[in-house]
Amino acid sequence: MSFDPALLAVDAHNGWTPPDTRPIYEWAADNIDLPAGGYAIPGRFDVQRSRHLIDVFHDLNDPEIRQVNLLKGIQSAGTLSAELWLVYVLANEPGPAMWNFHDEALAKRNAQTRLMPIIKGCPALAHLLPNDRHDLNKMGVVFRNGVPLDIQAGTIGRLQGRSIRYMVNDELWQWDDGMFREATARLDAYARFGMEKVVNVSQAGIEGGQWHQICFDKATSFSEWQVPCIHCGAFQVLRMELASKESSRLLMLWDENGGNIRYECQACGKPMEDSASLKAHFNEHGKYADAGPLAVKRTRRWNSLCWTPWAKIVEEYRYALDAKKQGSLEPLKSFIMKRLAEFWREDETIPIIKPEFYDIENTNSPEKSVRFMSVDVQTDHFWCLVREWQADGSSRLLHWSRALSWSELIETQKRFNVSSGEWQALRAWERGGRKGQRPATVSHVVIDTGGDRTQEVYDSCWKFGWIGLKGTDRESYVHRLTNQHGSR
Repeated sequence: MSFDPALLAVDAHNGWTPPDTRPIYEWAADNIDLPAGGYAIPGRFDVQRSRHLIDVFHDLNDPEIRQVNLLKGIQSAGTLSAELWLVYVLANEPGPAMWNFHDEALAKRNAQTRLMPIIKGCPALAHLLPNDRHDLNKMGVVFRNGVPLDIQAGTIGRLQGRSIRYMVNDELWQWDDGMFREATARLDAYARFGMEKVVNVSQAGIEGGQWHQICFDKATSFSEWQVPCIHCGAFQVLRMELASKESSRLLMLWDENGGNIRYECQACGKPMEDSASLKAHFNEHGKYADAGPLAVKRTRRWNSLCWTPWAKIVEEYRYALDAKKQGSLEPLKSFIMKRLAEFWREDETIPIIKPEFYDIENTNSPEKSVRFMSVDVQTDHFWCLVREWQADGSSRLLHWSRALSWSELIETQKRFNVSSGEWQALRAWERGGRKGQRPATVSHVVIDTGGDRTQEVYDSCWKFGWIGLKGTDRESYVHRLTNQHGSR
């Protein structure tokens, strides 16, 4: 090994230099350059752009807090805060460190594009970077002071071995049960002396799961980011809606085409429209709710609504609601966990109608029920469905079949006593001076008028007193409100 007097002088200087005890974000502003390939805003870190991280950094620097849980919306600087903290402690209070990902490919990508470039470009760590390329690789480093940093996927084998002082666990919502316990067992040697620190960073997952239990452990204090209304100043956690057992109130509002987006204050009810100045106001004046008494574990939560453009939020939410109507809950589940940073309850499912057994051939109707027959027109046949509905929205199937002629449809209508409008009798009644009882105009038979049989269907509607239906891309239409003035 060659002797370099210059390096010896640098080591002697740094060995007698006291640790930098400034807040992490101040130290990072002087020592961290974020590479363009891994960050949306490259260059020097400025905490003023993300003031929700200030209290997070104080937690990370507090020796009394041994575990910090960051429950956050995606793309909101949660991982960045853990990266800056880890580089800070490696430079100022070194100890064996480990970053655990759930996936090998993700571990490699983050190491190569984010953490390792930060370390190599940090002047406070320059004197500790090894000369041997084997000690400095794509997935970690052994510094010249002997301190190792491992970046890896958290498998059982890799979670066992040497003792670790500093640990970051990424996206715990995807970890298998028991993996967190295996990982944190490596902190025990330092935990004996109160010197360990673990940072968990993740979006939300399943309620009752491992990550949920970590965030809301009885020994953990909880605090959530709140922002003030620009009208009344009331602080609130931005949510899509306020829901209770009795009612729900939509807070994020939009027009039928997804435009004119605004947020209704939970206190004064006045709307706030998305803009750069509004987001700047939230960033400048937002704060965490009181976390309560100091605990050795702390969970901080923030969602995406304070930073992500609301047009993007509404677009994703509307898509999720449409998917739910079609029977798929996955988009809504993903939205709640990723954007709102809220845990998904497995009982948040599409309402299940409890089936009841009945005689499908029994044509007797329950009291106050209404029957409808709907017909789908094909090129050479029809599909016919008869259902019976009650005022509470419940229904039962009475009949479905493939019909080959109009006469079969008429026979089905008569068999199940489905009413139809008397269009021709109504016309004659009007021409005759409206004498006598007015013929019925309410029809409970509806039929598809699309395809290549449109005129034939129109003629049949006039003949049989049915209502023709045609699909449209519009989400709604103007109609008169019952017993009210105006329209909707």
